[in-house]
Amino acid sequence: MEQIFYTSIASPKVNGGDVFDIISDASARNKQREITGVLTFVSGCFFQAIEGPTSSLDSLIASLKRDPRHHSMQIVRRWSVSERQFPDWHMHRLSVDDVESATERFRALLSHHPDSEDILQSFRDLVRP
Repeated sequence: MEQIFYTSIASPKVNGGDVFDIISDASARNKQREITGVLTFVSGCFFQAIEGPTSSLDSLIASLKRDPRHHSMQIVRRWSVSERQFPDWHMHRLSVDDVESATERFRALLSHHPDSEDILQSFRDLVRP
């Protein structure tokens, strides 16, 4: 099993309502693929953590790269994990109002990762060029 963190920039027409559709669709598909994770959308950018079987993640990443709702996708970290961090979330929307609250919420979720600050910095760099 692997875990992936990635960032991307939303296409200009994507809004908060679209994110709810993304979460709903992803939740149903991810359950079948045995993928779990969390997504946030703030300042026109996505930050997502996904985890599951390598083959399922490879398929999902290929699909995400073709998705016109975002661009400039960057995989921040990808590594093997022995257990899921988000076992109950086939896709959970991390609701935030601003970059700082997004950073703090992900900081809490990533507290066990030794390189959590590097992961978070990649997100901050994206939303604050």
